[in-house]
Amino acid sequence: MSVFAADRISADWANAWLRDHPDITLLPPEMARDAGVLLYVTARTEDEPADLLRRSSGVPGVCEIPKVLVAPCISNQSLLEVVGHGVVSFLSYTSVGLNEITEALMEADRGGSRLPGALTRALTDEIREQRRDSDVIARKAGLEPREIEVLRMLAEGSDVREIAARLQYSESTVKGVIQGVVRRLGLRNRIEAVAYGARIGAY
Repeated sequence: MSVFAADRISADWANAWLRDHPDITLLPPEMARDAGVLLYVTARTEDEPADLLRRSSGVPGVCEIPKVLVAPCISNQSLLEVVGHGVVSFLSYTSVGLNEITEALMEADRGGSRLPGALTRALTDEIREQRRDSDVIARKAGLEPREIEVLRMLAEGSDVREIAARLQYSESTVKGVIQGVVRRLGLRNRIEAVAYGARIGAY
């Protein structure tokens, strides 16, 4: 794992603990692309957590690595942004211990997550609101909810068989939905249909 810190004190504090932990291999930030999980930490209330994530976003290979964020506090809007940068766990700097941070790092490396209940609900509400907005945009642009869902799954890389299984449709129904969008909107193929859905903000 690797540590990204907003200040020297936070960096020294985290590195001193993790360097001697028997279950953790600590890599320098320049080798972060080889880490299984990343720790982002700041002790200062004036720091914006999302700024710390943005500063390291240019490091090659770190975008898809799960991240644990330790900061004094975080707003709902900042939570939404840092989750978009790959944060899977948030811990309060003022009330968390080093053992708990270590547990969160190991959980994240195994695919786990730790987000406070209130923040999780706020995040879910925000995502639901964004999804509602995108569905309204899509309907105004001539797409129905079922068409949006099929196009969204195509955009995620699912094939017709997988979409049919997930939505409990027949494969012919899924193909019909795609062909209907292509014909109605005057597009050439499903690739253009997927691109159209993304362009209007449907997903």
